[in-house]
Amino acid sequence: MQKKDIRMLRDAALLLEKEDPQIAEGLMEMAQRERPDAPFIKRKMNEYKQRRDRDQMKLLDLIQTGELAIISAGFRCHTKIQLSEMLGIKQPSLPFDSGFFPPQSIANLLRNREVNLQFASAGLPTHHVCTKHTGVTRGDKKGIDFRTSSYDHINQAIHAADQDDLNTYLDATKGYYTLDTVNRFVLAHYNWHDFASESLSKGITRPEENIPKINTTLNPRITRMFDMCARAKNILFVLGEFQNLNFMSIDDEVHDLTDMEPIKSAAEDTFGDKAKVVRFQDIDHPSKLLKHIAR
Repeated sequence: MQKKDIRMLRDAALLLEKEDPQIAEGLMEMAQRERPDAPFIKRKMNEYKQRRDRDQMKLLDLIQTGELAIISAGFRCHTKIQLSEMLGIKQPSLPFDSGFFPPQSIANLLRNREVNLQFASAGLPTHHVCTKHTGVTRGDKKGIDFRTSSYDHINQAIHAADQDDLNTYLDATKGYYTLDTVNRFVLAHYNWHDFASESLSKGITRPEENIPKINTTLNPRITRMFDMCARAKNILFVLGEFQNLNFMSIDDEVHDLTDMEPIKSAAEDTFGDKAKVVRFQDIDHPSKLLKHIAR
């Protein structure tokens, strides 16, 4: 790389270091790889690291003391992993950690405050198992589609744990895709099929037993979330990456994954103005997150 290109990287980092410290650090790191002994670049890299470490300690202290509540709010369980890997936020499980949660479903749960799935119901069914279809398009929009199905249909379609289309019928851990018909989210990693490992299923693969277990797993997580938010001075509902998806559909019902308004409205109605909804890319560095809650 020529000297002028290295200077461009350095100068771009300096321009961005307040607005986007993560990108600034990445650019300066590229410059340092080309000029590892450059005193100014080394000094700036040390400054960036010290700032990150200082702000991360402050962030984790706010979470530990309960002043700040960080709620991973979908769309997939990847959000919880991002918070842990990039921000060092590790906390007990919360309700939106495992499954497919479009914004409207999160708003529904904030208002309903519980999950109440039953294997058999005298009235309308409280859950359906679904098939999952990727690569779905609506005009120029890309999405993921769930189609309500039945245990019999899915079990007849499954014949081997390594069949090519298994992910259409079961999630990566060999659980059924389970739709909460009231709150409108699709759970993964709960309702285990016979192919699931015993370490995950604990040997329980009958839906009659798994469906009630979902309630006893999720409802304490919901209570934990509300307790965290009640104590906190600031609440951030964090939406993760959609992996280039624009929508999630359940049969003919289409949910816009990019529309944060349902969560904003429900969060403000429930917790007041101390609750905000943000995308992960807006708080993916400790300094960016702290600046966000200081607004």
